[in-house]
Amino acid sequence: NNSSYHLTIGSNLEDLYQRSKRFYKRFSKLCCKPIAIVELGNHQIFIQDFFEGKPLDECYLDSTISENEIKLIIDEIATAFSRNEKNSSIDKMEDEVESFISNLDKNKFLSDSDKIFLCENFKYELRAFYKDNIPSLRLSTGDFIARNILVAKDKSFKLIDLEFSCETHFHQEDWIRFSQFCHDDFKKIEIIDEIKS
Repeated sequence: NNSSYHLTIGSNLEDLYQRSKRFYKRFSKLCCKPIAIVELGNHQIFIQDFFEGKPLDECYLDSTISENEIKLIIDEIATAFSRNEKNSSIDKMEDEVESFISNLDKNKFLSDSDKIFLCENFKYELRAFYKDNIPSLRLSTGDFIARNILVAKDKSFKLIDLEFSCETHFHQEDWIRFSQFCHDDFKKIEIIDEIKS
């Protein structure tokens, strides 16, 4: 067996393992296969298939990938994401908002005034943004940025870092993160302008 594996050693990796399994079940072509989690004393080892590649924006900056090749990768991801969407409802969307706000309210690092400000503005902005749209649910990576897309020499690719992946009504945030959290030179490519529009 010539298979190679990536090992992550740490504590409390069960959640990462379960999130990775769920994402792989929906998007097996887009991410590495999670294999197992093994107990090792006070630590755990998370085992998944190994994929050799470099971050997408780094590939662009060192000219090992063209803008057109980037567009093909993003189109493939967008198509897979779109196929995974399912219709939901305003009520379920607002349930998710309330759950988020409840967790925000428990944050010990925010003052009471900060919590009130954030919670009220967050609810208002989300309702305003989604009032003319039919809510839909999709599994998100939770951290969809260029450096979390590894690209191999043959231009195959994998999404990585799925510790925040979850099913959400606010999956369009993936594309906002992708267009904002990247190198300034990467932001200048045409696909970023298309995403912003």
